[in-house]
Amino acid sequence: MIGKDNDALNIPEIPEISGATTQEVVYERLRNAIMLGAITPGTSLTMRGIAERLNLSPTPVREAVRRLSSEHAIQIKDNRRLTVPLMTLDRFEELVALRIAVETHAALRALPYISDIVIAKLTEIDGIMDRYVAERDSDQLTLMNQAFHRMLYTVNPAQSSLPMIESIWLQLGPFQRQVITEVAEYYQIDRHKEVLAALTARDGDALSAAIANDIRDGVLDIGRKLLAAEEGGDACAAQFSWACGRAHSIPSTHCSVRFGSRDIFYRRPNARARLIPKRAGIAIIFGRAHCSGLGAVCLHFARAPTYWGSNNHPDPDIPSPSGASP
Repeated sequence: MIGKDNDALNIPEIPEISGATTQEVVYERLRNAIMLGAITPGTSLTMRGIAERLNLSPTPVREAVRRLSSEHAIQIKDNRRLTVPLMTLDRFEELVALRIAVETHAALRALPYISDIVIAKLTEIDGIMDRYVAERDSDQLTLMNQAFHRMLYTVNPAQSSLPMIESIWLQLGPFQRQVITEVAEYYQIDRHKEVLAALTARDGDALSAAIANDIRDGVLDIGRKLLAAEEGGDACAAQFSWACGRAHSIPSTHCSVRFGSRDIFYRRPNARARLIPKRAGIAIIFGRAHCSGLGAVCLHFARAPTYWGSNNHPDPDIPSPSGASP
């Protein structure tokens, strides 16, 4: 995987850290990449592959991975492979609730130390973000969003919450990047303007509401929809497996099978497609498919679609299969 194709692993450069050891630099680079969402959820990694990508020996990588694993940013599998965890709806809800609780606390604690100079700097950052939204530059947009919140919270000279906040950002980063990339209405409402207005008015209640709304609008509602669609796709795949109960194989040069919004099968041209949930009675399906109601699946080819599924599927507009076996 990554060891065979180092270009597939995106680990952006970071500013030079004066006096940092090689282990610390590797940790910061990997942490930044995950927090930015440059490494997508479910990406399979190896120590050797990361080391080759960074032109280093595996030793400093091993320590960095251990630290990131303790922060729940990387999972170490039994087969010694590594992965960036996939997001689940329950975990997502928990992390967003934590973000709201901790960041509203941090903002309120910073409010007495806010000056017009700080507000001017935050306004400048928000203006830069507007430009990156228009350019759809996800990396810089995420960096500037983090810079906006970090500057606000660290105005408080006694703050102790930033490490907790960045830990949550680290765990949310890969999935939040999916939200930014896949959904056009991300940041359609600029809640930072409301934050700036509340700071200018020194209004704690308005500030708390603006921070909470910024987090909800920025990731919560859209993230719920994406995760619900993915989980619905998994349920549909299971129902399709139960309805068919046996394998089908159809000649094709390309395969992309989707249930809901999630790819369940895929293959490159001239390769074999593999069913990811292997419990099903289906081994291989070629073609392009989408789920059309529980118990039925539609496979699209160059001419007309062909349906496989249960004769009792709930959608009256889907024809029941006749002679479906290829």
